[in-house]
Amino acid sequence: YAARFLIRKIDTHFLKRAKKIYAYSKFLKEDLAQSGIKSELLYAPSQIENFKQGKYNYIFSSSKAI
Repeated sequence: YAARFLIRKIDTHFLKRAKKIYAYSKFLKEDLAQSGIKSELLYAPSQIENFKQGKYNYIFSSSKAI
C-alpha cells in the first residue's frame, strides 16, 4: 500500500509539470483529472483488419491488472 501511494505521489508531481498529456481512454482521463491533471483523449488506431465501430452485444477490453 505504501509503495503504491508513493508511486502515485511521484507520478502526479511530475505529470503536472508536463506540457501535454494524452490519455488513451475516458477512464484514464477521469483518473488523471481526479489528481488535478488535465489530459486530452487520443485513441490509438487499431491494427485489427476490418475493425469497425458500431453497436455490438459485447465489450472487449484488454488490460493488465496491477
